[in-house]
Amino acid sequence: IQGKASDFTLDGKGYLLGSNVLLNARMYNYSPIALNLDAQNLKIEEILHLLSYPSYAKGFLNAQAKISAQNLKPDGNIIIKLDTSYIN
Repeated sequence: IQGKASDFTLDGKGYLLGSNVLLNARMYNYSPIALNLDAQNLKIEEILHLLSYPSYAKGFLNAQAKISAQNLKPDGNIIIKLDTSYIN
């Protein structure tokens, strides 16, 4: 993370909730002007555990986002895919 709370860039790569995650973001004047996210095969049971919920479901969540801004107006696409093998 580089910058101050109102204007910063974020470049991240790591392992989260059973998945390799890539994140690049840019905020300007508290508004998102760029976001690129790639998170494949996040484990649903680990997400529920992080949120202190029982393991009601098992499976995977895939999320991809590509957002950019023109004149501080964000525009883009977010794709979320949910594959469950068990729901209680």
